[in-house]
Amino acid sequence: MKKQILLTSIRSSHEGQLRATKILNFIADKYEHDPYYMVEKPSKVPKLFEVEGLFEYGHRVLGQRWEKLRAVVVQHTPRIRLPDFSPSFCNFMGKLTSPTPAFAWVEFESGEDAEEVMRKLKFQGRNGSRFGINVSRRYIRANMMGDDSSFNLFLERLSSLRIVD
Repeated sequence: MKKQILLTSIRSSHEGQLRATKILNFIADKYEHDPYYMVEKPSKVPKLFEVEGLFEYGHRVLGQRWEKLRAVVVQHTPRIRLPDFSPSFCNFMGKLTSPTPAFAWVEFESGEDAEEVMRKLKFQGRNGSRFGINVSRRYIRANMMGDDSSFNLFLERLSSLRIVD
């Protein structure tokens, strides 16, 4: 009973809820009332000094991170593989875009325990068994949304992997 009361009483403060609501309303207003988003989007870059929206920013940053991760995998770590994504039409952005997921499933082709390899690199990751993947130990889920220094450290440590003969 004590545990249930404790769990049900842990909530966000009203002040925190109000702040979050104001932030979400601000983001929604950007897309609702900004003429740039109300009409068909031009194929050119937005005007100088025009602020990009939250979703465009997130898509751009994650896209850059995926490019960096793919470059590291191709150049330094031939024993791992990343999923391939085909570009598709995004109704929200109104154009053809490549998917930029928030998490990367990294596959270790040699069959080694991915979580153990990452632990040796002093980097935390969760293998596929925690997410119900059949070939669980070969996969690890890497977070693409952390801060820049953490992501760059991840790339640096990942690039230190070499083929084991």
